[in-house]
Amino acid sequence: RAARRMTVANVLLVSLSLLSSTSAFVSPCVSLGRVSRVIMTAGMGNRPTNEKLSIPDMNGNNKKLNDDNKKLPDAKMEAVGAELSVAKLEAVDVNKIGAESETQDGLELEPRAFLASLMSSRTAQADKTMLLESARQLRAKGDAVYTAFLERLLQEVDGVAENSWAMTRWPIPLPSYRVKLGCLNRMVTELLKEGMDENVRREGVRARTLAVLLRQLETSQGVRKLETEAGKAKLEVSMADMLKRTPDGLETPKYQVAAEKGTWEVREYEEFSVCSFDMKASPEKAGFGAFNALAGYIFGKNQEQLKMAMTTPVINHGSSQKMSFIMPSNYWKTQSGASPPTPMADSGVNLESSGGGMIASSNQVAVMWFGGFASKDLVQRRKDSLRAMLESDDTWQAANAADEALLLQYNDPFVPPWKRRNEVALAVTRRVSAAAVAAP
Repeated sequence: RAARRMTVANVLLVSLSLLSSTSAFVSPCVSLGRVSRVIMTAGMGNRPTNEKLSIPDMNGNNKKLNDDNKKLPDAKMEAVGAELSVAKLEAVDVNKIGAESETQDGLELEPRAFLASLMSSRTAQADKTMLLESARQLRAKGDAVYTAFLERLLQEVDGVAENSWAMTRWPIPLPSYRVKLGCLNRMVTELLKEGMDENVRREGVRARTLAVLLRQLETSQGVRKLETEAGKAKLEVSMADMLKRTPDGLETPKYQVAAEKGTWEVREYEEFSVCSFDMKASPEKAGFGAFNALAGYIFGKNQEQLKMAMTTPVINHGSSQKMSFIMPSNYWKTQSGASPPTPMADSGVNLESSGGGMIASSNQVAVMWFGGFASKDLVQRRKDSLRAMLESDDTWQAANAADEALLLQYNDPFVPPWKRRNEVALAVTRRVSAAAVAAP
């Protein structure tokens, strides 16, 4: 490893010396690109060939390094990685690459080629979409097949964990397959530190974390850009930013903002109904089981077999261990005449008004928003912070001192933390001033 660092340092010094002698008319971008390619070549792989390391001069000729012991590593995967498209994936000889592959509709899903294409900024989005769809269709063969493919992808990503070259976040983009794997490795580790959504805490959580990131690569301009985007989104965001994170096309409860307080606000909600699942009554279905039961009811597992539109947010009632889905708005007011479908007798699903208790004591609700995965520790800190804000506020107070703040989650469990909208909410009322109490 020390020898490799010396190699990179030596190459950089030689490259800079060549740049210093170039004409002032040579594009600095071209020169910098040559330096980055030389450094990339020096840092990849561990299998030397008989070719000595050389770098191009400004006339296109190669110059040997003074140290004859430095060898050019095998660049096979870097050559495969940056330019692969779906068409090329179909022709990949997996025996040469040396890894097992999955086949879906004639497309070879070889882990290294699959990752290289998704991580590249040059792969067309349509090609990335096709790749991810092929990976999703592996589930038709069973969860075991899909999970095994994710695990092979994870082995490839974790294979660079001890590679200091790959795990360094370089100040300029490098066309190196291993450096891109290092970006993915850092993001997987960071997401696990933040804590995955409670609804997906199952076996293989590290592989499923990788699956979250792969979905984002579909629309991202490469893995480096995705890592940069994730870092910027950790900063404090406004409510306007949070509204942009609300999923398009999903109905939410209607409200008006009564007071803006910087990092929190007070809303006046209209009446809305929910379907709920009591996890105390069915502890074996806590977490993901409760989510599935409610989703099943919405998507037609009810006595009328009626499918309804999905809504947001999901409400978690904390210590009461109840989870609620918002019902479509045509079921919010009983006078509208629309009757919601009847839950199956053994489903554990119940229908409730007043937001399942969220606006039972008051339709005025204090709300504090935050991003990231809603881990238990983070949620509790936000609940404590909201209550502290209310205790020091001159206008608003908790409607019931014994009430616990609720958790509202607007995104599906596989949305990454930097795109998530979460809120803690507590019913409030206006404080009564001393002058008003003293008045006759």
